[in-house]
Amino acid sequence: MTNKIIYPLLIIIFSILIIYAIINYKNNDKLNSFIESYQNNSFNKNFKLDIYDNTFISVDFANGTWTIPESIVNDNYTITNLMTININNNADIKNSRNYSNTNTYNGFKQNIFNFGTIDYNGESYTINYVLNENIIAVSTVNKIKNMHIKIYNKFTNEDNILINQPYYTSETLKAVVSIFNNNLLMTKFASYKVYNGKVGGEVYRIIKSKDIFIDQAPPLYDFKTYDVLINNYKYPANCVTPIFGTSTGLSSVLNTFPSGKILYSIQRVFYSPTGNNITTKASEPAFVNISSGGQIPTSLQVCPFKQDQDVNSLEKFFNPNGTILYIYKKTSTNSSYSYSNPNYKYYALSALNLQNNANNMYGSNAEYLGISDLSSVQIIDKNIYTMIKVGLYSPDSGNNNLESITTIPFTDIISYMN
Repeated sequence: MTNKIIYPLLIIIFSILIIYAIINYKNNDKLNSFIESYQNNSFNKNFKLDIYDNTFISVDFANGTWTIPESIVNDNYTITNLMTININNNADIKNSRNYSNTNTYNGFKQNIFNFGTIDYNGESYTINYVLNENIIAVSTVNKIKNMHIKIYNKFTNEDNILINQPYYTSETLKAVVSIFNNNLLMTKFASYKVYNGKVGGEVYRIIKSKDIFIDQAPPLYDFKTYDVLINNYKYPANCVTPIFGTSTGLSSVLNTFPSGKILYSIQRVFYSPTGNNITTKASEPAFVNISSGGQIPTSLQVCPFKQDQDVNSLEKFFNPNGTILYIYKKTSTNSSYSYSNPNYKYYALSALNLQNNANNMYGSNAEYLGISDLSSVQIIDKNIYTMIKVGLYSPDSGNNNLESITTIPFTDIISYMN
């Protein structure tokens, strides 16, 4: 009786095991077939089961906030002034089809890729390359300025690489950021990913030390100041003042400049830490008086560089080299006339007392005559000027003094009048 129960039970158990084995084999076969098909797919022929070459995981690594030289960490481990990387989740990075428009450079059309943005210390960069933990971005303001970011994979042997010796951190992702102006390396530093505005003890000590620069001393340029100098430089109002004191040459000056004013502009020149001068854009042309009380100036005085620094809201400034003065000499004038009041004035035809059927000139039903407002006639002069460089002038007490005025002898200007 016992055997009659045991044998059927064993048969049922073995049958279940056989069925399970068959199902498990089929599932494994499907999984192997999926992996083989993925490996042979033309989209990713070099597929690996690790994450070294996975660009999409590179995006996850990159997106978020990262430390920069300007980062400030508090005693409670809260950190501010961070770089933000934002790579679009829908960017077609693998096929490089995500571009906004085209640009022509040296006669060749190029796609301008836009995979996202980087905000670095108030400056925006457009990301145009993402692959294998490498990111390249270009400044939206200065097109020859670009950034390269190499992120070190925390889940491979790269995590053991010391990117800024002797400091090592295992608590977060790390990267090396290099910023170039054209082909000139401006700075290269270690960066660490930050979550929720807080850092751990290791990153806290590194940021406090400010010892994050790689293969070089701290950057030669203060980036904020540099960008203002070459892109958005502002000048103080009434920066040039005439100093009157002589009547010699008055008639000659007024003969050349009958209005008693000259049109001028200036440029500021700074010493660059790399040895090359940095020249700002020219100021907007403005007039300055050169005749007063029967006198002409002995000199023109240009305001100190310190006023420029204040107008541009800069905490740091480069050493001044000098000021370039330009004057604009009128070479020709094209005149035209127009009415400042475009409306007509209307008069009753009957007031004209027309005779001999002269009113027929205006039509049988005409009652009023419209006449332009002759009192509003104005002359419009379009003057053509030639821009003349007078010279480069250093501050009065030396090249490095921000507080000094710059004096330009007026005789230098007179020599260009004829």
